[in-house]
Amino acid sequence: MEPSIFTIPHLSNREREAVITLLIRHAQAWWTRQRKNDLKAQIEKEIPELSQQIDNCEAGLRAFGLDPQKQEVWDAVRLAFDAEVREAIAAENRNGHQPQMSLTPPTPHTEQQSHARVQDLILERLAVVFPVGSKAAPVREYVEKKLGRPIHSKTVGMTLYRLLNKQLVSRKGHTWFFVPQDAETKNPAGDTAGHETSQT
Repeated sequence: MEPSIFTIPHLSNREREAVITLLIRHAQAWWTRQRKNDLKAQIEKEIPELSQQIDNCEAGLRAFGLDPQKQEVWDAVRLAFDAEVREAIAAENRNGHQPQMSLTPPTPHTEQQSHARVQDLILERLAVVFPVGSKAAPVREYVEKKLGRPIHSKTVGMTLYRLLNKQLVSRKGHTWFFVPQDAETKNPAGDTAGHETSQT
């Protein structure tokens, strides 16, 4: 049996122009979406790698007695080294290797100012997946995507425990759950809000 062949219906000139316009928009949107998805996949791949690089560098600095997470230490580091770092990166930038930047990642003070934002994003993510819950790693990925920058590897975990103490989330094993505050709703883990459930 031969396959059926679809026949394009007769179209007036105006109808043909309308169809072509729709096809152009369709093609433009499809290929743009494809490029965006490719870019998104690349970004999602690079962010964990960059986060790991940052963690490794901070561990190396701590080996020299320089803890980037301490306000007074980071201020002293910037004062002592910022000019040299800026000059070195500018030289690479002239060779087309790096965008212009200097030794100015967020200090602990800036991180403290953004803590409320991170906390809100964590609660937002857990509310979205409620009542299923989520492990910390996917929550961290969500927060980093929303902020558009990597965060310290321990930030989400520490914030989750602070939220646990405030009874805004609950925990069962490695899974975290949103705790609704506007009603006496039992959390899906079956434990009391703000407390961990023991594992059997």
